[in-house]
Amino acid sequence: GSKNTQNKSFFNIGSNTERVIRSSNVSVLVIRKDNLPSKIKKVVFASDFEKDSYKIFPFLNEFIKPFNSQINLLYINTKS
Repeated sequence: GSKNTQNKSFFNIGSNTERVIRSSNVSVLVIRKDNLPSKIKKVVFASDFEKDSYKIFPFLNEFIKPFNSQINLLYINTKS
């Protein structure tokens, strides 16, 4: 879920959701169940754009197709 375990808003995600996002080896999409979107205008695809990251893009594109959304690509540099 995306509810904070302390019932306080923290960037709209809770600590459990943040832990899943940080520890996941696959892409994660978080949507609050009480805030299901009827229209998604913009989507940010944050990635390091390594080989595996390209696998998720077709699924993301298919998911947002009904919303006619704009996709913004964000490069995350995690290398030192």
